Amino acid sequence: MKKAFALVLTLVMLLSAVPALAVEVSAPGVYPITNEKVTLNVWSGQLATFEDFETSEQNVWFEEFSGVDVVWTAANSSEKTEKFNLSIASPDRADVYLESISNDEVMLYAEDGVIIPLEDLIDEHTVYIKKLLEENPAVREQLTAPDGHIYQLVNFMYLAQEAVPKMWVYKPYLEAYTAATGKGKPVTTAEFKDMLIYFRDNDMNGNGKADEIPLTGTYHYGADGQDPIYWLANCFVDVTAGIETYYMPNGEGGFNFVANTDEFRAALKYANELFDEKLLVEDTYVQDLFQFRLLTSVPKDSLTVCVAAAPYPYRLLTYNADPSYTQWTDWEVIEPLQRPDGTQHIAGRREFNVGARTFITSNCENPEVAIKWLDYWYSDEGRAWSNFYGQEGKHWEWADVPSFGGSDKSVKSLVEWGTTQNVYWAQGWGPNTYRTRADYDAKAAADTATDNQLMACLACDAYAPYVTYSTVPQIVWCEDQDLIDERTDLKTQLDPLVTEYVTNFIMGKLDVNDDAVWEAYKADLESKGLSRLVEVQGLYFYGEE
Repeated sequence: MKKAFALVLTLVMLLSAVPALAVEVSAPGVYPITNEKVTLNVWSGQLATFEDFETSEQNVWFEEFSGVDVVWTAANSSEKTEKFNLSIASPDRADVYLESISNDEVMLYAEDGVIIPLEDLIDEHTVYIKKLLEENPAVREQLTAPDGHIYQLVNFMYLAQEAVPKMWVYKPYLEAYTAATGKGKPVTTAEFKDMLIYFRDNDMNGNGKADEIPLTGTYHYGADGQDPIYWLANCFVDVTAGIETYYMPNGEGGFNFVANTDEFRAALKYANELFDEKLLVEDTYVQDLFQFRLLTSVPKDSLTVCVAAAPYPYRLLTYNADPSYTQWTDWEVIEPLQRPDGTQHIAGRREFNVGARTFITSNCENPEVAIKWLDYWYSDEGRAWSNFYGQEGKHWEWADVPSFGGSDKSVKSLVEWGTTQNVYWAQGWGPNTYRTRADYDAKAAADTATDNQLMACLACDAYAPYVTYSTVPQIVWCEDQDLIDERTDLKTQLDPLVTEYVTNFIMGKLDVNDDAVWEAYKADLESKGLSRLVEVQGLYFYGEE
């Protein structure tokens, strides 16, 4: 009996050590994924405005369509980090995480066997992810880790917002200026200054007060607004507003610093002229976005702001459905002005936002199923769930209304949305942040006045002939921790210092026309490690030659 029991126990142990047989999956792009019963354990953060993954219409429909049951683990924003860390460290971790991890974590989890490479799965079992990477080889290159593997999927979004610094003029004031002078929107820096002078010296809002603000903005960029210098500087030299503002890629695997060049000095001189003549107002450098929008989000007959710097409409003013208040459509962008050499050009941060998100763990018994489950959400039909809010024919339809992109049909919602919904996931994970320009173009042109994104697209269209986007990688695989720390230390010291100098030059606290002062500025930056930072920037983003 003992020998028999031992033999049975040995057989049980051997059988338990045999990996589960992989299920047979359908061809790429064909659904259902499998005719066998398969369950995926999926982990995701959850928005407060979304009710429940398990019972959501998207999940119920896709379980039937794909043939895959999903067991969800969700965490709200306040508990997400803690729950994620506990989950990923557990031997019972999920099969798929709709979550982003740092590149350091990617390499750590890969070395520990927690996450698996995806490139073969993508090439063999996907249609839409594979197509995206084939059409954008630079994206595939950025996703690829130093060990040659891809571990996370990609977020890929057309940027209809802050990709380029912009300048906006209030249309009724521009029309009044044109009627009085015969001039239209300015093309040169001299014409721009003349227009601001007209706004300053004439009672544009007709209230009998000299309260006009010719030009303003905020002292930030992006979600916090925009400093006018970013747009003004591009009238002289390429400057990309954002994290790497004054560090321009040189096309040779390195960077040039532009805020100490003669061209940038000319931009500062011009900005200082505007400031001295009270055309660029001092409040620009003390007000935040909230204070700025208090000036622009007002009844039209009391508007004092004539020209304003803002990356996109939502940062220009707070939308008010009351037509007596200023609307996004009351403003239009001023295209980049001619530079001294006669060219019109502006540098953009990026046309597409590229990020890494969503991975499959080694716990997943059927990674082929998981990658096909994810692949569907990169298709046009799959992405429509998040981009058009639900399923075609049930939550939205194509209506005979001209689209923003010029076609005869556009997307029309069939649902009255409330404060919470249980239709589509919209969690901001990989496929749910795959948006193209075509997704914006499908919206109704009639919605332009109330849709920040559509207004932002119009502004991008106006700038399109003049913009060149940065080639700085958005996903960076620097493994040299000493270099990372050095870069952080140098940027922490130098970036605020450059901003302080730039602001002081504009406001006249430092004389930008004084050669000695300018040379002292350059020397100060150099003494703080500028040349080394420029070198480190190249090594950090591009690696060694």
